[in-house]
Amino acid sequence: MKREENKESKTEKAIYVYCIAAGNEEADFGNIGLENNYVYSVSYKDLSAVVHSCMIEPYKSEDKEKVKAWATAHEKVVEAALEQFGTVLPLGFDTIIKGEAPATPEDNLRNWIRDDYENLKQKIARIENKAEYGVQISWDPKIIGEKLVEDNAEINQLNEEIKSKSKGLAYMYRQKLENLLKKEMEITSEKYFKDFYEKIKN
Repeated sequence: MKREENKESKTEKAIYVYCIAAGNEEADFGNIGLENNYVYSVSYKDLSAVVHSCMIEPYKSEDKEKVKAWATAHEKVVEAALEQFGTVLPLGFDTIIKGEAPATPEDNLRNWIRDDYENLKQKIARIENKAEYGVQISWDPKIIGEKLVEDNAEINQLNEEIKSKSKGLAYMYRQKLENLLKKEMEITSEKYFKDFYEKIKN
């Protein structure tokens, strides 16, 4: 019922696409989209796009909280689609397909899926039964810097030499020490990245 109201009331300007899902069942998700827009599916063969009707203009705002709310809503729709269909290929924020008379936005969406069908199928096959995770590791530069001064012989020696230099020379040595520390921290961060990645990738 709501879906029919949605189709009749929309201006056929454009549709916002959240993801492509494996399956062609008709799905109505209700008003869970960006700004509480009504979300539904558009199918082509055995694939479905999860969308809501929108204007052609992209979602842009200087209000960070508003942008954050949009991003959160986008993610929630993808999660709802994942629960409904099992496997979904998320699309980037602000993926909008417009209609060009006499074609509707849905027509153009189906045409895009048709033209990119094999590629989409391959991507979906690769992510089937998999989940995506983002892992962030942070460190305290001060603590890492102190550890490098202790463990790195060259840095440690330079740090000790500064103590015996005049103010002018000490300043130059400190600049050299900072540059060396920066370089070593970049090397260390890359090493940590590789070590942690090997531990968690399985």
